[in-house]
Amino acid sequence: MALDQLLSALEREAQATADRVLAEARAEVARLTAVAADEIAQHRDAVVTPRIREARAAMEAALGLAGREVRGEVLRARARLLARIFAATRDALASARTRDDYVTAVPARIDAALACIGGNDDIVIRCPSPLVGIFRSAIRDRVRVSVHPDDTIVGGFVLATESGSVTIDDTLEFRLERNATALARIALQALERPA
Repeated sequence: MALDQLLSALEREAQATADRVLAEARAEVARLTAVAADEIAQHRDAVVTPRIREARAAMEAALGLAGREVRGEVLRARARLLARIFAATRDALASARTRDDYVTAVPARIDAALACIGGNDDIVIRCPSPLVGIFRSAIRDRVRVSVHPDDTIVGGFVLATESGSVTIDDTLEFRLERNATALARIALQALERPA
């Protein structure tokens, strides 16, 4: 029986040693796992996180650049569209100068322009050739005022003193240019309205 007891004691001792070694091994595994997790976190903080930040910054810069390029292209497209609209409008000015409402308004526009000029200067009115007769009728008996054809003018007139001290540009093309910003805003708003 002594042998059975000895074997039992040896088994208990071996089991206790195995349990202790296993517990130590588990503790070592836990310690190594914690160390590895810490090293991975440090590596991530040292290497991966800055790369992610760099990639995110590069992506945001690329998106910003792409957005600016798209906005630039939209602005260029709007500018091209407005240029076409204004070119078509300039072309239409020639027909506007023969409209009854325009011809009816000529005397009042000439009177308003003449009222701006004081003194004894002779006055020259330049207008498109087809309108010379209308303008001569509008100035009636004014002796110091003369009308001359100028086919560089599409519609309207340029009134100037002989001395050149005063010039009034009442051409349709000048009025179109002067109001271009407001007209462009109206045109773009009309285009952006839902259909």
